[in-house]
Amino acid sequence: MNKPITEKQHFVPVFYLNRFIGHNKKLCVYDRKHKRFFESSPKDLCYEKMLYETAWVNASEQLGGYVLINQLEKEFATAEGLYSTITQEILNCSDDELLVKYTTENRKILLELTVNLALMLSALL
Repeated sequence: MNKPITEKQHFVPVFYLNRFIGHNKKLCVYDRKHKRFFESSPKDLCYEKMLYETAWVNASEQLGGYVLINQLEKEFATAEGLYSTITQEILNCSDDELLVKYTTENRKILLELTVNLALMLSALL
């Protein structure tokens, strides 16, 4: 049986947005277009429908609507799982434990996260 297709594809990872939620598990958001504040759950922010998908053009209906549907989304989900785990471990450790957690592999993962977030921010500006 095929897994459902993820249509809501976040350009800011939900695990990252969760770091800024209030006691009510929501973020305070400012809508620049409508000049208003509102509260929202992280899963309902910073996404676009089918953001990472490439539509087939002039292709057979048997191929479906997209090239390699959800492949990139799955890759991001796997990477974001690593990013979330590493950042949570580092945030929870004491100063004495920090050097132990800050391994070469963890540095690589944190650098990858930093680059992804920087690219995301530059695209938003």
